[in-house]
Amino acid sequence: MGLKSLALWTDPVYAGDAIFDADSPLNRDDCLAPFRALREELASRGWACHTRDVFASRGEVPGAVLFLDIPRRPVRALLG
Repeated sequence: MGLKSLALWTDPVYAGDAIFDADSPLNRDDCLAPFRALREELASRGWACHTRDVFASRGEVPGAVLFLDIPRRPVRALLG
């Protein structure tokens, strides 16, 4: 997909871009608002921002990854 794409590496509970869903039951007290704001700001600058599984389901490799959760495997093995 190129450099103007960011994947969020999250806990699986936020898969499918659930971390950006204002109506999600996970969004208690609007705790996910900063992630929506990040996505909106990136979009205004021409970036695509999704959770890692969304990119993977499309067969796309994001230009950057922001880790919000610690993966169980070495990062090199995940992104290589």
